[in-house]
Amino acid sequence: MKLTKLFILSMCLTPMFSFGALVDEMKISDTLREMWNDPALKARIARGIEENRKGDFSIKFDKKVSDLKAELVRHEFVFGAPTMALAAVQGKDGHEDADRFAKMRKFVWEDLFNGATISTLWKFYEPQSGQYRFEKDAPFMRYRPAPAKMLEMCRELDLTPRMHCLSWFNAQWCFPDWVEKTSEMSEVASDRYFKKICERFGDEVRYWNIANEYCRFYDAEVRKYMHRDPAYKAFVEARKHLPESAVFTYNELSECWYDAYNNREYAPTYLIVQNLLLRGCKVDELGMQLHIFSERQWADTLQGRTLSPQVLFTALDVYAGLNIPLQITEITIPGLPEGEVGEANQAFIAENFYRLWFSHPNVKSITWWHTVDGTSKAEGKWKSGILRFDFSKKKVYYVLQKLIKEEWTTKVAAQSDTDKLAFRGFYGKYKITYTLDGRKYEKIILLNKEGLKAYKLSAEDRQATLSTN
Repeated sequence: MKLTKLFILSMCLTPMFSFGALVDEMKISDTLREMWNDPALKARIARGIEENRKGDFSIKFDKKVSDLKAELVRHEFVFGAPTMALAAVQGKDGHEDADRFAKMRKFVWEDLFNGATISTLWKFYEPQSGQYRFEKDAPFMRYRPAPAKMLEMCRELDLTPRMHCLSWFNAQWCFPDWVEKTSEMSEVASDRYFKKICERFGDEVRYWNIANEYCRFYDAEVRKYMHRDPAYKAFVEARKHLPESAVFTYNELSECWYDAYNNREYAPTYLIVQNLLLRGCKVDELGMQLHIFSERQWADTLQGRTLSPQVLFTALDVYAGLNIPLQITEITIPGLPEGEVGEANQAFIAENFYRLWFSHPNVKSITWWHTVDGTSKAEGKWKSGILRFDFSKKKVYYVLQKLIKEEWTTKVAAQSDTDKLAFRGFYGKYKITYTLDGRKYEKIILLNKEGLKAYKLSAEDRQATLSTN
């Protein structure tokens, strides 16, 4: 039986099994460890990271300087998390808990990630016809912070924002209750909202999830009163209202991995994106979700029966054939069974998945979806946060921190007075520090794959002066 069928069957049959019956299978099997320890796999991952995430750089000055150092301060690759959880930090009075907000901001973004997915779901940002919750002073709504407030945080912390999403035929999460249930009226209303949010934030945000989950997620009731070709319509509307520099993403459900493994270029996700491209749509990226929302699927993952390295690599290689970048837009990795064993399971899977994704040349970002246990309905029982509800850090947090901030970083120094520094490092934003005539200087430069890899700098840059000894 193909993996797709196994996956769907497991999702359907999960309620027939008790959670307790699966606990014994919720442990990392020897089979899974052997898969991830395979020398050929580890070599491919290591080679991919070295070739795809690093480059040879040269910094040259017009005179000799001392104490010359270069330190990566921000990855070009985006490691993200959704800002929705920031509005889940509600206090006893139903308003935002400022202390919890500050802790989440620090732990998730100041100390770890460099990207932020911002909710734009129509239902929550036009709760009444013509009344928009875009601005900082918008009334508090649990799990749906005002986009303007989130963008302010992105500017302060140098985060890459991504808007999510503009089109989705899901009544629970997208369509406002006030929308008239006729195709004509709903289309007029949705087009108006589309235009409003694009015009409000189009100049501030480059990355937009345009259409969401159109291969499988089928809300039959909503289908009756929305456009007959919703994904195509969304990309056409986005082209009208967003600048040419905006990056448009088609975002799809977790089945996209199994579909590609089993059906390659005939996978539904591949075909829908190909169809949009052939019809002239500006589809710049494919977003791939990976949510594990089934006890059976989680047990099978830990036993090595599904979501193997082969499945993951095959899917990425297939979608690379679309010749557009790939974004891992939403991931849910459970921490089950609850407690030490479950948290160890979660950390093991996360570390290996992140290594594999980071190594692939077409992947440009990874976004962890539920950052704090118990702060959303969708997260529910899965314990899929990197933080517990009390904001204590789980094992997976330290694993990701070690990867992003220690293993995948660059910090080099010249051994003596010199006018140049040549090194190999990860792509991203670098802080260059040095001393000249008793003055300490600091410069921020970008060393990325597509841009400059060699800089010629003036040592006497007064704007970069830090202090005088």
